[in-house]
Amino acid sequence: MDLNTGPIIKSNPELFDWVIIQYYNNPTCSYPFGFNFDIWTKLYKGPLVIGLAGDTSAITGGFLKPGQLQAVLDTVGSNPQFYGISVYDVSSSNPAFSTYSQTLRKALDGERVGEGYPPQGPFTTEKQWATRCAGTWNYANDTCGLSPCINGGCADPNQYCFYFLRFC
Repeated sequence: MDLNTGPIIKSNPELFDWVIIQYYNNPTCSYPFGFNFDIWTKLYKGPLVIGLAGDTSAITGGFLKPGQLQAVLDTVGSNPQFYGISVYDVSSSNPAFSTYSQTLRKALDGERVGEGYPPQGPFTTEKQWATRCAGTWNYANDTCGLSPCINGGCADPNQYCFYFLRFC
């Protein structure tokens, strides 16, 4: 649950037609760290939209590759509160930049777009995460980053400290 907006949504649910949950740039509640859609269904009984990244250029982390996207949709697709997907930045997910918007459309139409990723398991803790410095979360995750984070920061001011599940 979002610490800033969660209490407002919970105390005034009638003010909202739907809620968009941002699952990018937010690894602690994103797949595979701790995808928390079920917590949101308890907080808010209305329609819930999953906010995803359109590609890796507009964000610092949390882009779901097709297999990961499929694992998320397998988890929420039959839930009556699942209302769809919101994309940031949608211009980066459209051709000629990429075909990700087509992947999203196929997935929402019920076509399987990927395999090989498990459903969300138990929530993880910081003890299970690795940290690495890099320019983007995806780069850090795919390559194990350039160097470990020290006290939550990086020696290079142009890099950020990212968390991810794979240990390097």
